[in-house]
Amino acid sequence: MAKHKQLHHKQVHKERGTWLSIFLGLTMIHSALAVYLVFNSLQQQYAPQKPLIIGSLIFISIATIISTVAIWYWKKWGLYLYGIATVVAMTIHLVMTGSLLVLFYDIIPPAILAYLLNSHNKWRYFEPADDNSK
Repeated sequence: MAKHKQLHHKQVHKERGTWLSIFLGLTMIHSALAVYLVFNSLQQQYAPQKPLIIGSLIFISIATIISTVAIWYWKKWGLYLYGIATVVAMTIHLVMTGSLLVLFYDIIPPAILAYLLNSHNKWRYFEPADDNSK
C-alpha cells in the first residue's frame, strides 16, 4: 500500500532560486561567525556574570546553522527551529542590551526569509510535518 502511494506521489521540481540560496548561505556564515565571536570576544565580557547567556548564544547560533541546512533541504522542521532560535535570540539580545532597537536587527532575517519564500510561493516545497511517519 505504501509503495502504491509513492508511485502516485508526484515528483515536484524544487527550485531554490538565487536570492534564497544567497540568503541561506549568508545565514550559515553569519551563524558560524557568531559562534566564533561569542566564544572568543563576548565570553571575556559576560562569562563571569552570565555564563547562561554565553552558552545560550552559542546554542542559538548552532541551532540556526542546523535550521538553515534543514531549510536548504526543504524540511519544515527547519522553519520551526529557525523561528524558535530567532525568538530566543531576540530575548537574549534584549536582556543583554536593554534596547528595543536590537529587535529590529533580529527580526530582519526572518522577514527576508518570509519574503523570499512568499515571493515565488516556495512554501509548498516544504515537506509536511508528518511526512516522516509514513
